[in-house]
Amino acid sequence: MHVSGSMRLLHQFTAHGEVRLIGAHIDGSLDLTGARIESDSASGLALDLGEAVIDGSVFVIPDELSGRRPHVLGRIDMGGARIGGQFLVRGARLEAQRGVPVGSSYSRYRTAGTVLSAPRLTVGAEMTLDDSCQVLGGVDLSMSELSSLSVGPGCALDAPASTALDLTNAQLLSTLTIAEKVTVQGTVRLSGARIHGSLCLRGAVLSAPAGRSLAAAQGVTVDGEVELQGLILQRHLVLQRHLADPVRDP
Repeated sequence: MHVSGSMRLLHQFTAHGEVRLIGAHIDGSLDLTGARIESDSASGLALDLGEAVIDGSVFVIPDELSGRRPHVLGRIDMGGARIGGQFLVRGARLEAQRGVPVGSSYSRYRTAGTVLSAPRLTVGAEMTLDDSCQVLGGVDLSMSELSSLSVGPGCALDAPASTALDLTNAQLLSTLTIAEKVTVQGTVRLSGARIHGSLCLRGAVLSAPAGRSLAAAQGVTVDGEVELQGLILQRHLVLQRHLADPVRDP
C-alpha cells in the first residue's frame, strides 16, 4: 500500500482486532491521536507496521479536545520499519497480550510479553516516551538506529522478570535518557550498543530484573558522558562499558 499523504487514525478511532500495514509506504506521517486498538488475536498482534516506510513522523498521543488517551492492547510489530521524522508516544498505554501460543506463526518475530517488537527500526529524529506513558511489556529495539531515545518523567516500563528495554547492538546518534521517576521493572539491555552522545539514568527506579542484572551493558560504547545520578536499585547492577571519554562521577 502506498499513501501519498498522511494517514490519520485519530480522535474516536477504535479497532477491535488487528490493524495490518505491513510494508506500507506513507509519504507523510502516521497519526494515532487518541486511537484505541484492542486485539484479542491468538497471535497477540494489534498493529503490524513491519518493513513499513513512513517519510514523516509517527504520533501516538492524546486527543487534546476529548482528553482521550491512546491505548493499544496487543503487540506492535515494527521490525525493519523506517521513520523519517520523530516517533512520539505521549500519555499512552501500551499493553502486551499474555499467553501467546509458542507455535503461532508470529513466534519467530517476538518474545513472549513484548509490547513493541521493533528490531532494526530506523528513526531519523528523536524517539520519545513522555507524559506518564504506561508500557506493560517489553520494548525490543535491538539492532535499531535512532537519533536519540528519551523516556520522560513518570513513565513506566513494566516487564518484571523479563527484558524491559532491549537496545542490544543498537546505534544512537545522540543521547539515551531515562529520566527522574521513571520506573523500570525488568532488565535494561545495552550490550554492544553504540551511543554517540551521553547515557543518562537520572533518578530512575530499576527493579525486578530477568536474572540478576538490572542493566546489562557488556561492550557498550558511549562517546559522551555517563550519568548515573539518584538511581534507586533493587537488584545488582551490572554495567561493563567502553568509553571514548571519561565518566563523570554521579
